[in-house]
Amino acid sequence: MLRKNLRLAVKLRMLAEPVLTYYSVWGGRFARKNLGFMKQLFRSIALVCLAAIPVAATAAPTEATPADAASAAIPAAAPATADTMLPRPAALEPAVQFWIRVYTEITTDAGFIHDQQNLSIVYETLHFDAHSSSRERERQVDAEKARFHDMLVRLGHAVPPANDEEKRVLALWGAAGTPTRLAVAADDVRFQLGQADRFRAGLIRAGVWQQDIAQVLAREGLPPQLAALPHVESSFDPAAYSKVGAAGLWQFMRSTGRRFLHINSAVDERLDPFRETEAAAQLLAYNYQLLGSWPLAITAYNHGAAGMLRAREELGTDDIVRIIRDYHSPSFGFASRNFYVSFLAALTVSQHPQRYFGNLPHRSEQQFAELRMPSAASVAAISAAVGVDRGTLQQLNPALRPAVWRGRRTVPAGYYLRLPATGDEITASLLAQRLGHGHAVLVAATDTHAPRAAAGLAAQRGSRDHRLQRRLCPRRRSRPRARPSRRADPRRPGHGGARQGAGRARDRRPDAAKRGGACCHRRVAPPARVRRDPASRRRHGRHRPRRHRARGHPA
Repeated sequence: MLRKNLRLAVKLRMLAEPVLTYYSVWGGRFARKNLGFMKQLFRSIALVCLAAIPVAATAAPTEATPADAASAAIPAAAPATADTMLPRPAALEPAVQFWIRVYTEITTDAGFIHDQQNLSIVYETLHFDAHSSSRERERQVDAEKARFHDMLVRLGHAVPPANDEEKRVLALWGAAGTPTRLAVAADDVRFQLGQADRFRAGLIRAGVWQQDIAQVLAREGLPPQLAALPHVESSFDPAAYSKVGAAGLWQFMRSTGRRFLHINSAVDERLDPFRETEAAAQLLAYNYQLLGSWPLAITAYNHGAAGMLRAREELGTDDIVRIIRDYHSPSFGFASRNFYVSFLAALTVSQHPQRYFGNLPHRSEQQFAELRMPSAASVAAISAAVGVDRGTLQQLNPALRPAVWRGRRTVPAGYYLRLPATGDEITASLLAQRLGHGHAVLVAATDTHAPRAAAGLAAQRGSRDHRLQRRLCPRRRSRPRARPSRRADPRRPGHGGARQGAGRARDRRPDAAKRGGACCHRRVAPPARVRRDPASRRRHGRHRPRRHRARGHPA
């Protein structure tokens, strides 16, 4: 019953993500109105399944057995400690030591050529020229990997070592270096880049957010050792981006981040270390609630909770050693398989930084004040209202996207704006009052070409805003309008003559400009639908032949 409810909860969660995405993107206005209801429905079903777990565990009455009676006489277990919650099995110790070497011995100008299954086998330490390009480094790595691959293939055919290098490689394997094992190891040659310089920089940067991370983990009831996880993910770089699209201090993917954070064209809270820390704590708590084991919950942070559930069900065990060694899946690659051991290595180094790096400086904690935006406003308006320059605002609010700083988007209402912690406190009501008095002027001041920008805005809105365009363009306002002639047209009864036709043609110019024509000698596109050229009309299937008439004849 327990496993059935767990599987059902995870499957509902996996089903909800693509359904909600499709519903929100293609459902239109009705979908946007009811998206909150759909999310709440899926969450409620999943919570009901999770709530049934303790009920299922206690509902079924069982008869007392001698084993139960014996276990009742055993005193209660001691409270869980770091050693029991985050075990470090002896079987994983070689892998932990390998990652400690990666984090402390070699920088990003060097790397290890090693076996990816047995991390205690390091064939060579490869060094790069500090000024070499990435392509040159790739060629050097590929050449060394090919050399050791060919060497292991020869040794796998039971050929005696031909030189000292092959003898050294054979000695690395010891008794386990049988021809069959060496033939398999030929395809497991891997390169690992060093991380010592990045880890050292991360230890220095960690002081900015260390206290906040500890408070969040304590509030969620999580082990404080989890604060070392950003060393593995980003080396405590809040602006880090991975090749697969993960971002921020805790490296959230966009799809996972949307479960806990605001991510849109104006705000990406993955780049806010404080908001992403809260989301990471919630995700880790969710993984532990689902899996019941911190080694599995930490591995699920990289591999996903559903993937770790499949691994546990396939092997029938919670033992992280067996899962790392015996579970095989296309998605359970080197990074997922080594995520827990690399975390243990990062935890060891972060707990004893002086042993590996000596005395390091620490950055002080960031001091700021937060207030909730009462309404949407541009960065220029906020900067003038609070008296803080744009650079300081950008440093304190990394979640705001580049479009906001370029003036293409506004800071949305409800966003928690960070300001320098000074003696003068600015409240949300005071900010709303200042923005309400100066918002229009400040938005116009963001563009140095105010008449041109306003003219373009009026053209987009249509002729109903032509007064603004005429007010900003005095030359246009003073242009005289041509009066049509009232003389009759002998060719067309009831109409004026040729001078009236010319007058009407001149009279149409201001009207055309008023709908979006020339202002200050600049052409602005009219708001009406622009006719396509004949070739484009034929491509879109809307071409209709026109009736041509001779010049001078009436239509």
